Amino acid sequence: MANILVVDDDKKLTLLVRGFLEKEKYKVSEAYSGRMALDAIKEAKPDLIILDIMMPEMDGIEACKRIKADKDTKMIPVIMLTSMSNVRDKVQGLNAGANDYITKPFNPEELIARVKAQLRIKFLENELLRKEEVEAVVKMGIATAHEINNPLTVIIGNLELLLIKKENLSEEDSTNLNSILESAMRIKEIVSKMINITRVVETEYAQGKKMIDLWKSG
Repeated sequence: MANILVVDDDKKLTLLVRGFLEKEKYKVSEAYSGRMALDAIKEAKPDLIILDIMMPEMDGIEACKRIKADKDTKMIPVIMLTSMSNVRDKVQGLNAGANDYITKPFNPEELIARVKAQLRIKFLENELLRKEEVEAVVKMGIATAHEINNPLTVIIGNLELLLIKKENLSEEDSTNLNSILESAMRIKEIVSKMINITRVVETEYAQGKKMIDLWKSG
């Protein structure tokens, strides 16, 4: 179930919102200022943020700007809490990158409906991104495989011909050629995996970088 961060300096309101969300089986975490929210995001990794505008230390507008400016958090949907009469707050919130807003006092059913709508949108966006990612990797895999296959076929063919005439080879040369052929066949297997990628599964590589796990991506 989705993890939602509720940010408001009014602890009674935060507790109230938590109750509404937990009835819908959402996991809820809390923060009481914009600055606390930025720290809480790193720990809670929320799927959605409900963010009040008027708060001490750092208001919701500034917090929203920072959330949307960070590449690691910019895709998290933000619903701003605004006062019913303050149109300026609504405009500022949307200009700061908020995905939606709800006015206080709010109807619990409307709050839940807006939360569900934003989570649906996020799910669809993630699905689209995954699809585009897979398509890009597949195209790259096919292009790379095409460039490797032709020279690789020539290499394997010539190695096999040489090994057929192994009576002309020393034992050491025969062993070395077999080793080269095994490596070439390994490359052929990798090329085949690249062509048959159907999803992207990453694995750790080095120095914080990741690579595609070809054996799990097929």
